Amino acid sequence: MQGAITIAIGITSYFFIADSPETAWYLSPRQKLLTRVRTVQSKQYNGSDAFSWAEVRKAFSEPLIWVSGAMQVRLFAHEDGKTVFSQLHEEEH
Repeated sequence: MQGAITIAIGITSYFFIADSPETAWYLSPRQKLLTRVRTVQSKQYNGSDAFSWAEVRKAFSEPLIWVSGAMQVRLFAHEDGKTVFSQLHEEEH
């Protein structure tokens, strides 16, 4: 039974959420225009969607990426360690 409400909302949402801003019945004409403008601006700002090794090098040269990665590894190791070792502790008793 867990998740039944979430599943029901998900199935219902499939029929009510629009595929694009132009087909969204719940947006006003002004809101539809704003979404088109923002899409164009976003494409200009973000550039190409093509893969670039230069972007990979740029990401790995950013210290914040390394700090964030180290924090995630530390967090996951801590959380997984609690799970694994608590199960081992229960087996001993």
